Amino acid sequence: MPPTELAGTQFIADRQGWLRARSQPDAAGWRADDLVCRAEADTTSGRGAPPDALDQLIARMDAEPVRAVVPGTPHLP
Repeated sequence: MPPTELAGTQFIADRQGWLRARSQPDAAGWRADDLVCRAEADTTSGRGAPPDALDQLIARMDAEPVRAVVPGTPHLP
């Protein structure tokens, strides 16, 4: 995507630096569908919901950290 098409787009990275959410310039606010990567199950249910959508996204990112997976088999010398 050319940089001009990203003008006004907002991004959120988690505490480990992974890109986790993206909001389009014409969006009215943050929403759950803005998450870029997410777990299959909603792990935030049953907890007190934060007051707004942005706080909910951040709480969900904290509850569902990205787990880096190293492919292949390590080779030992």
